[in-house]
Formats: sequence, C-alpha cells, structure tokens
Amino acid sequence: SEQGYGSSKTGFAPVGENHMHLSGNKQVTGEAIYVDDIPATIRDLYGALVFSTEAHAEIVSIEPTAALSLPGVVDFFTAKDIPGFNEIGPVIQDEPLFASPIVKCYGYPIGVVVAKSYEAAKEAARAIQTSISYKKLEPIF
Repeated sequence: SEQGYGSSKTGFAPVGENHMHLSGNKQVTGEAIYVDDIPATIRDLYGALVFSTEAHAEIVSIEPTAALSLPGVVDFFTAKDIPGFNEIGPVIQDEPLFASPIVKCYGYPIGVVVAKSYEAAKEAARAIQTSISYKKLEPIF
C-alpha cells in the first residue's frame, strides 16, 4: 500500500487523513538542527541531577560545601531554591520536581548541580549524593 501526504482542506488533522509532521522534511534531509549540533560556547553551563539513595526517607541534611569547592562547579539547587511551586506534572502539577523533605522512591531527584563542564557537574553530583543524611521511614505496604 502507498501512503501519501496532502494538505488538509480544514487545516486540522481529522482521523483518516494523512498529515506530514511540520519538521518532517528537515529531519529526513538532515537539515534539522538539534541541541547537540549547536557548538558549545564558553558561557555554557551543564547540569547533573543528584538522586536519592534511599527508597522512603526524610532528608535530614545535605552538605554540598566540598562539592561546591570542586573546580568548575558553579552552584547546587534544591527545592528550597525554587521560587514559587516545586510541583510539576503534565495536567495536574502534583509531583515534586525535587524531593523535599520526604524521598518517596530510590533515584528520586533531590537537586541539580550546575558546572562549567558535564564531567565537573557529574563529579559534584556524586559528592553531594554521598553527603546526604537520611532518616529512614517505615515502609508503606
């Protein structure tokens, strides 16, 4: 069978009509520009998330001082640094962007390190991850 692409008479995409994606031509011809195609500048910063190493716990303390002193590290941000709401979601914003103060699952984002290189950001994120003190909470079954 053959698939064709025509222009819609209505401008909408009703069921049963074929419609080409707006960026389709650029993607198939190699003309599309992606983030990795853009050359880095000296002002670029890189981020690395700091993840929870506990499944259900309260964050007692985070000590980022040693990580912030590593070469190239610019800053570390947690829920406390977000002005306004720390909630995200596609329809209902009911999920914390960064865990605070309760971690609800292993690997949940606690914060983000910003640095002048990706390698520096990852190194600092690992250092901060080991500096977090938790109070384990009773499992929920």
